[in-house]
Amino acid sequence: MKSYEVPADDAISLLNQLRDLFIVSKADNSYTQLARASLSPDGRLVVVGDREIQAGVKELLTGIAGRKTTPRTIVVTYWLVSGRPAKAEGPLPGDLKAVAEALHEVSLQTGPQEFSLWEQLQLASNGIQSFLQGRHSTIKQSADVAGDKVLLTTKISASHLSDHMLGPNNIETKLEIAPDQTVVLAQTGFNPAEPINSTAGNDPPMSLYYLVKASVRNADTRPR
Repeated sequence: MKSYEVPADDAISLLNQLRDLFIVSKADNSYTQLARASLSPDGRLVVVGDREIQAGVKELLTGIAGRKTTPRTIVVTYWLVSGRPAKAEGPLPGDLKAVAEALHEVSLQTGPQEFSLWEQLQLASNGIQSFLQGRHSTIKQSADVAGDKVLLTTKISASHLSDHMLGPNNIETKLEIAPDQTVVLAQTGFNPAEPINSTAGNDPPMSLYYLVKASVRNADTRPR
């Protein structure tokens, strides 16, 4: 075990990056933890690992020593969009213009869709976990910058309204995305709230699409 002094502004970011690096996936989809990292009460980075691991950590810290850091904030925008099969691709509602290109790609894959915004949420992170509860959905995320990419870990629970909930749709994923790139995270079946005695159901079936974009503020995301 060794401890290292790290810049206060970089401590959380370094901790999260090292934790990701120390977990390696295996061919059988299991995971091996090569080392452990944590922050001591006085802000020092504590690493438990062999000599090779410690040498790598020391090299990483030497590379950032003396570098002036700018506090980084990653603003992540989520769009939860319902889609219903249509005869032809029509104009999008105004509140979906920002994700028009991504939804067009969805239509190329699935066939024409009639899209509607179910909920749009925005949440900022600076390396630590953030939480947001909207009208229809709940988001837990952590986000940080690594080189020219944003590392995003997110869990989305999309529920239905009032007394007619059929249970949440849960999405949990970790990915690397380019800043300001819109990504379709997932597609699930979707049944909006129906009156208790309704027998109509959804005809044709609907889908719920999860789109995300991460924008970096006060940071240079070029490779270092």
